[in-house]
Amino acid sequence: MTGLLLPPLVFLLLYRIPFDTSKDWRRERLSVHATNAGIAIVFVGLGLALGFERVLLVQLPIMVIASIIGVWLFAVQHRFEETLWQRDADWTFGAASLQGSSYLKLPRILQWFTGNIGFHHIHHLNPRIPNYRLPACHAAIQQLHAVPDPLGCPARAVLRAVGRDAAADGRLPWTPKRGACAAGERRTVAR
Repeated sequence: MTGLLLPPLVFLLLYRIPFDTSKDWRRERLSVHATNAGIAIVFVGLGLALGFERVLLVQLPIMVIASIIGVWLFAVQHRFEETLWQRDADWTFGAASLQGSSYLKLPRILQWFTGNIGFHHIHHLNPRIPNYRLPACHAAIQQLHAVPDPLGCPARAVLRAVGRDAAADGRLPWTPKRGACAAGERRTVAR
């Protein structure tokens, strides 16, 4: 029962309150409050127009199911048998990005519905790549294909392919320069 209640509580309440956001992050905090205001305006507007009971009967099941799927996707992409867990002294950006998240191979329709979240390893390498460009980046960089899937396939081959030194000090040779992946440029990394 907790598995059904916890995800909606996290998404509908906990993530709507920026309690853990630094006070210095004014723009981010304002964004959360503006989103909350927008949600409230839409909900109240629909409730007044259609009736609050009808709105809840439609929206609540959708939000509960979507939040459960969201938590499941997050868990699948960060908790699998070969997930890398390192202490601070041993932690490296490249290894954490490639071995601490997975590549979830989804059908194209689910890629669209999830905003290409299956390419989570690329998101960890460079969060500034827009979600609609993640498949092009994945296709352009062959070494990213060997990232672990949720069934636990190891990613050590990826680290060998791109070089441990580059991953260790944050020099990521596959990081796009001014949108190289965004433009679909095919890039490879020397072994």
